[in-house]
Amino acid sequence: MTERYLKGLEDSNNYISKELHNNVCNELLAAEMQLQQANASQLAAQLGVIRETVRNISHQLSTPNFSNISLYQMLNLYVEKLGALKSPALHPYIADEINDLSIPSENILEIYRILQEIISNIIKHAHAQNMYLTVSCTPSDIEVIVEDDGQGFDTSSSHNILTAGLGLQTIKERCNKLQGECEIESTLNKGTIIHMRFPV
Repeated sequence: MTERYLKGLEDSNNYISKELHNNVCNELLAAEMQLQQANASQLAAQLGVIRETVRNISHQLSTPNFSNISLYQMLNLYVEKLGALKSPALHPYIADEINDLSIPSENILEIYRILQEIISNIIKHAHAQNMYLTVSCTPSDIEVIVEDDGQGFDTSSSHNILTAGLGLQTIKERCNKLQGECEIESTLNKGTIIHMRFPV
């Protein structure tokens, strides 16, 4: 059931990604060019910003190809991508031992999607200044800790976007698929820690 759920989610994401990229982005580009020709430079610039936002969403939704990439490489590429953020600032630590692990590409994708969902939630909702990503391993486990210094939340509240929303549900589903564990600790005005552990 978990695999079917996640496969459906990926298929849906890929469909939306293609629609955004091939249709919406192209329509925005056409409108932007028409406005430029009509000397409506301010509106053209605004459309350009909207088009770039849609393009970025499209790239986030599409399924990355990790068939020829290691977990260590994926983590470093993702960290490099997040390094462009001014706020919240990312403070990463990826243990060198991760480079020695041989992880199936489908598991690398699941870990990527988990991190993507968590980081997205921090950026959108936490109002954090800093976030910390720590990835280490033992002979039997991969340990991932994501922490932020944001506003935190009440983990017992059924109305919280993290505890009640699809974001956390998806994270848990992906952790279950990897036969992993996920613990969330959060305190109002003191930030959140998400601690995950996956078998190697």
